[in-house]
Amino acid sequence: MKKVLTIIAMLVLSMALFSCEINMDDKANEVTPIEVSETAQKRGVSWKLNYLQVKNYCTYPAYNRSLYKHWIDANGDCENTRTEVLKRDSYYTLGGSCNSKTGGKWKCPFYCTYHYNKSQIDIDHFIPLKNAHKTGGCKWSSTTRKNFANDLGYYWSLRATSASANRSKGDRDPVNWLPKSSCMNKCYYSNVWIAVKYRWGLWVTSTEKAGLQNNCR
Repeated sequence: MKKVLTIIAMLVLSMALFSCEINMDDKANEVTPIEVSETAQKRGVSWKLNYLQVKNYCTYPAYNRSLYKHWIDANGDCENTRTEVLKRDSYYTLGGSCNSKTGGKWKCPFYCTYHYNKSQIDIDHFIPLKNAHKTGGCKWSSTTRKNFANDLGYYWSLRATSASANRSKGDRDPVNWLPKSSCMNKCYYSNVWIAVKYRWGLWVTSTEKAGLQNNCR
């Protein structure tokens, strides 16, 4: 019996130490986003690009969308992040309450199409969650991942777009996907990409960096 109790005590101690390590690691990998102004972001592709580290994709831990908790109600006003963006980006004031909003008119910034039904709208993470994970998010704490996935602090971090545009883009970077040129200039799109990556301390791959520079030539 004494031997069993000793084993149980050792297991409890091991679990406590493991929990402590997780909590310490969680704190060590928290990121505070940097303020980015619209004026600064328009300065050109060289703006902050050279501040971004150049690395290969992170492969561990593997990406899982569930690691990036969204949509949350960060300010406790009964409206989650999706609803907050729908309200902000709509040309018209929305009716209804909480997350059951009605009405609205949205212009997709990537395709320049207009939409009058929120079911046609996706909330686009300008830096797709999977890309963010592979270029730094893999090292983040769960709190930082949640904050990134619900970032309302910079206008372009999250945008209301057409579902078709968002799904066409997927997790591709500006080397492999661009909005319609008649709707958004590829250099401007690249600048926003850089701005959001800089805001969150994400890195770029060598191919990605070359593509961003090429988009503004």
